[in-house]
Amino acid sequence: MITIKVAIIDSGIDASHSGVGDIVSGVQIRMGEDGEVVVSDDYSDCAGHGTACAGIIRKKVPDAALYGVRIFDDSLMADGRALIAAIQWCMDNAMEVVNLSLGTTDVTFKRPLQAVCRKAVDAGAILVAAESNDGRESYPAIFPEVIGVTGGAIHVRDGFYYRKGQRVECVARGDEQRGAG
Repeated sequence: MITIKVAIIDSGIDASHSGVGDIVSGVQIRMGEDGEVVVSDDYSDCAGHGTACAGIIRKKVPDAALYGVRIFDDSLMADGRALIAAIQWCMDNAMEVVNLSLGTTDVTFKRPLQAVCRKAVDAGAILVAAESNDGRESYPAIFPEVIGVTGGAIHVRDGFYYRKGQRVECVARGDEQRGAG
């Protein structure tokens, strides 16, 4: 059996949730008071969003080796530098797929975020990122190195649309769904 390593950069994962199953490990990455990257082993979910994402991934890929990479606080906010450090952590730990149901519209982080995404893809990772809910240009979803996803009306279970040449090329179900959150 081949197992794929999937990192979920988000609010953490509740490893005890029945819809998630086993979590291999994880980290929390945040910025310290002096601007330094602080890494700890607390990947517990602070808001439920990462657990919901983990549950969806577990349903679709039951044998995936899941890793939680918590960057959000309980208000679902994170520093862009923590996001960049999280993608770097994924590279350093040979993650094969990186799920980012998040992004930033802050242009300050556009270049450094694209650079780390390019490095991750060159290292063999597949990055999947959500577009901003308000449709504004968001990073990393619009980068050519990343599979960008937006929400839309999809009427087929597990269906999606591919829009070749669009800024964000994939459309997945954007309606409310039952999740593990």
